[in-house]
Amino acid sequence: MRTFPPALLSAALAVLALAAPAGAVTTRTPTPGAEISAYYDSGRWSDDIAAVVNRASTRLRRDLAARKAPRRPLIVLDIDETSLFNAPCLEPVNWDLSGLATCAAQGGGVATPAVRLYNLARRKHVTVAFITGRPDAIASVTRQNLRDQGFHRGYKLVLKPASYTQDSVVPYKSGARATFERQGYTILEDLGDQRSDLAGGHARHRYKLPNPVYVIT
Repeated sequence: MRTFPPALLSAALAVLALAAPAGAVTTRTPTPGAEISAYYDSGRWSDDIAAVVNRASTRLRRDLAARKAPRRPLIVLDIDETSLFNAPCLEPVNWDLSGLATCAAQGGGVATPAVRLYNLARRKHVTVAFITGRPDAIASVTRQNLRDQGFHRGYKLVLKPASYTQDSVVPYKSGARATFERQGYTILEDLGDQRSDLAGGHARHRYKLPNPVYVIT
């Protein structure tokens, strides 16, 4: 994990603001830290994500092989706890949400099994778009972290602008998907660990991944 650059301090604070406890966008679940650690350390969390990824991969192959091929196919992936585990930063602080800010700002996430779906999409010439609640200010760190973990160049990255102040990310994320549709893409799949990643339509198939740590409205 890289040293925290001073220039990213404000970005880290922006992420921490999302992790504030009461009445904020992101809230910690009541699941005890020891229970989450057991789930992650045993590999069960990764296995549960892999099971969903396998279903999504099967569906993607089927859709691409249909008699009427989709025009400009695209899949959407969330980042945190979908494409990247933030456990390396969350577990040392007993899954306190400050760890989420640390990993986002320092690029400390590790790949989840969603990288397999990403690689399948690339092989099949399907566009991949990451739509994340991370702020624009940490775009470069996010790109480097994705690259380091096997999500190489060739994707589109949409980060939340500083001007977005609504309490829910649903309008932002669904709006980003709608923008891709207006550009002529067919969104075949939307994969995320939060219901707010999937709400608002603009995807043929939606896949919810487990996240015992936090909820985003």
